[in-house]
Amino acid sequence: MQILADLAGVPYSIVVFLIGIPLLYVAFTIWMLVDALRNEPPGSKERIIWPLLILIFGGLPAFFYNVSRRKQRIKLYGK
Repeated sequence: MQILADLAGVPYSIVVFLIGIPLLYVAFTIWMLVDALRNEPPGSKERIIWPLLILIFGGLPAFFYNVSRRKQRIKLYGK
């Protein structure tokens, strides 16, 4: 509760920004991790490599997965 008392004088938009951005980062990383685990073709190297990279390094590999591999996989396999 002390945190909320400390934020009493801070404008609402700054609080939303400071709390919202990290939550979006974590949600996006978890979304890409689940997507890589569930939808990569069985037996492929990508099924192991992408989730490990996302777990170890977080959001940056998740972003690269979303930009490159996810769109390519949807185009090739339809999921």
